[in-house]
Amino acid sequence: ARAKLSRAIRKAKRAHGQSIHSHFRDSGDTRRMWQGIQAITNYRTTPPAFDSDASLPDALNHFYARFETQTSVTARKTTPPTDDQVLLPPSQPVSKKSSLSCLNDYRPVALTTIIMKCFERLVMRHIKTLLPPSLDPLQFVYRPNHSTDDAISTTFHLALTHLDNRDTYVRL
Repeated sequence: ARAKLSRAIRKAKRAHGQSIHSHFRDSGDTRRMWQGIQAITNYRTTPPAFDSDASLPDALNHFYARFETQTSVTARKTTPPTDDQVLLPPSQPVSKKSSLSCLNDYRPVALTTIIMKCFERLVMRHIKTLLPPSLDPLQFVYRPNHSTDDAISTTFHLALTHLDNRDTYVRL
């Protein structure tokens, strides 16, 4: 009985391994690969926990603003003059996934004002003027005409140059 059980377990393990490996045989079929990863990690999608209704924007505001400190100042809306035309962009929550199951499936919307963007550019210009000319050559941030492509190519060049020596390895 024990031998039969051991054989049945080995057969089941082999069949499961083959079904998992079948997901990764065709490298061009990414959907099948993701299904294999979901099978390995035992990922299960959950059905939507709520219906979309009129209270969704309030629920999203409460969800994403839960870490902000409470202030005693109450916000008041001002009404624009009737002769001025106010154009507001349509405000709809943007989903991360096609099937929504919780509030975490929505992307938070951050509205940065024009004044803040201008201030950030001024601060960046000020930081760039304070950088010494003898900055580390492997520093690529806040340097004109330097990008992540430069950082990647420099890293690969250093790694390949190091690998030209015998009995060396590189870990990235």
